Amino acid sequence: PDPFFPFVLLGRKSLRELQMQASTDQFAKMLALLERLRTPKTELQRINLSDITLTAIIKKGKEAIAMVRGPDKSIGYMIRKGTYIGTNGGVVDDIISEEKNTDLGKQLIRKIIIKEPYLDQDGKLKYRRVELNMPGTLLK
Repeated sequence: PDPFFPFVLLGRKSLRELQMQASTDQFAKMLALLERLRTPKTELQRINLSDITLTAIIKKGKEAIAMVRGPDKSIGYMIRKGTYIGTNGGVVDDIISEEKNTDLGKQLIRKIIIKEPYLDQDGKLKYRRVELNMPGTLLK
C-alpha cells in the first residue's frame, strides 16, 4: 500500500481514478484558458494570420511600430509589441528591422514575430512562434 495515499476519499475512488480525474480537470482548465485567449477582442483578432500582410515597420528610438493590412487591403492596422493579432490568440512578441551583410550585399530584414498559444499532448499550455516577413530589400 501507498503510505502517502489519503485514507479518506470521496466515493471510495482508487488512486488511478483520482489521478485520471485530476488530469482531465487540469486539461479542462487549460482548454478553457485557451478558449479565453482565442476569443476575439479587437478587429485584428478576427483576421486569420495567413490573410495579414506586413506593409511597413517604423523605428522610433528603441521602439518599433509595424503596419499590417487585412485581406481587403483597404484598412491598415498599427501594431506594437504586445498587440493581440490573428484568430488563434496570437500576441506580437517582437518587431524586427535590421540590416545584415549577405553574399549579395546588405539586406534589410523586416518581420514581426507572433506567439500563438496551443495545448501540447500533455495538456500543457505552450507557445509557437509565427513570423510575418516583408520581402527583403538589397541595399548598395
